[in-house]
Amino acid sequence: MPMPAELYGAVGGAAGCRALATAFYAHVEQDPILRPLFPSTFRCAIEEFSAFLVQFLGGEADATQRRWWLSLRESHHRFAIGQRERNAWLRAMSATLDGVAESVRLKAKVARPRTITDEIDDLLDELADTIPSGPHHPPPIKSP
Repeated sequence: MPMPAELYGAVGGAAGCRALATAFYAHVEQDPILRPLFPSTFRCAIEEFSAFLVQFLGGEADATQRRWWLSLRESHHRFAIGQRERNAWLRAMSATLDGVAESVRLKAKVARPRTITDEIDDLLDELADTIPSGPHHPPPIKSP
């Protein structure tokens, strides 16, 4: 798997992360499972998700300085997020990666015959497993 900074460069840096966040929320807006979780506008969500992607993909620290430093689980605790929402999020993110791949250079190859899109999709899939939250979703138990 490539190093995060390699992924960050492949998506086009901070501008590419912003494009991904904007495209992602265009999918969320149309999703009947995810849309009810958000207020009428996605402006703040796009800003926060863009900053998260910069940090997550190994971007410059100064691009994420204003980001709130809660864990993903803590920042999503107020929502009832279960497997249904997790799967909808992953579908929306996968569609986003497919849809913007060319414009943010995600089709660049890494050390093996997988695309950067595949690598990011795998990382986000692992990450999504930590998100189910709310009072009915206890923290995941890590196996030894």
